[in-house]
Amino acid sequence: MSRDDVDITNRGGYAPNERVQAVRLMDNEFIPVAAASYLAAMGTPVEALEQKQHQGLFFRTPTGPNPWLSELDSQWLGQQGIDGRGIMMAPRWLIQG
Repeated sequence: MSRDDVDITNRGGYAPNERVQAVRLMDNEFIPVAAASYLAAMGTPVEALEQKQHQGLFFRTPTGPNPWLSELDSQWLGQQGIDGRGIMMAPRWLIQG
């Protein structure tokens, strides 16, 4: 935002500096999600620690996992989740119908 002449934008997280005025619009809670085909093949974890036995879909960076809107092997992680390739973290607002 600091390099462009921006009047208004949507951003996840905290205001980057004191020059930016931020208004909280909603929560951005991330939850684990998986395709029904993945759960049918691999089972549904009931406890959080059971997820260690499952395929996680995420990128790891020096500062931690990267967001769900990332590309891996020329395919978006979201599409890999839809295709039943593992469990991923997604924002609750994305999956609520």
